[in-house]
Amino acid sequence: MRILAIATFLALAVPATAQQAQDQASTQGGSFFSNLFSRPAPEAQPEYFQELGNENDTPGAFGQEPSLRQIILAEIHDYPKPLDELDLKQRKICLEELETIFDQALEDGHYPIPREAYWLDVYPKKGMRIYFCDGSILKKYKDDNREIPTRWYSVRNSLTEFLNPLH
Repeated sequence: MRILAIATFLALAVPATAQQAQDQASTQGGSFFSNLFSRPAPEAQPEYFQELGNENDTPGAFGQEPSLRQIILAEIHDYPKPLDELDLKQRKICLEELETIFDQALEDGHYPIPREAYWLDVYPKKGMRIYFCDGSILKKYKDDNREIPTRWYSVRNSLTEFLNPLH
């Protein structure tokens, strides 16, 4: 009996509530989702927001973005210096060499941090040494101030292409 009463109530109450919500949405200018994702009317925006969003603004109104080459040239003084590259013929051998470097750094009293399976940072008393296995090639870098721009990790293998205008 209770189930029948609940079902009857829901059958009558839910459509009436949905109709009221639709009526309210149509008087307010659209459905809930169309209002949620639409821009507010210009008269509802404060004056300082209206000035920022003028349609006649050009995309370069806030200035020219620097190219990646210009950014690299500005940061290059903080990039680590390449020390050496060893071709170890196989990636497995390169990764084993990273493990050996890790163990040796611990014995020497340095602080090694394995970042990934192919990447090791070693912190001696001053500066920093960075080791990467790029395939079978072990690359060694040295940084004196430990302030490496994060962009370097993305462009380290392509620096000559960015800096050489002939490429």
